[in-house]
Amino acid sequence: MAIRLDEQTLSDLPIPPGEVIMEEAAALGLTRGELAVALGLPAQTLDEVICGDQAVTEETAARLERVLGVGAHVWLGLESSYRMTLDKKRQGKRKEASRVGVRRHPEAREAGVGG
Repeated sequence: MAIRLDEQTLSDLPIPPGEVIMEEAAALGLTRGELAVALGLPAQTLDEVICGDQAVTEETAARLERVLGVGAHVWLGLESSYRMTLDKKRQGKRKEASRVGVRRHPEAREAGVGG
């Protein structure tokens, strides 16, 4: 499902900023290793950012802006959207798990637990 705001479509799929980072690097002809060197980051750190295991910090966003030419605010916005989408998915799973738990335990429904 996607949410449409004006002319912008927001996805409910968590897409790590690293996917966009690699698209931009590829457009400039940079490999992952070359990008890590240009950013002054260890290759492992860059890999963690690309996979979404490590957040894009303000410092990393500034480095990305310098190397890729895309504003730091864009990288921070992508990071924020990614983390919020992950959080919403986790919350949805917790809500669903609690609903399933109440359905399995009728005594909880009778006591007014879980709606």
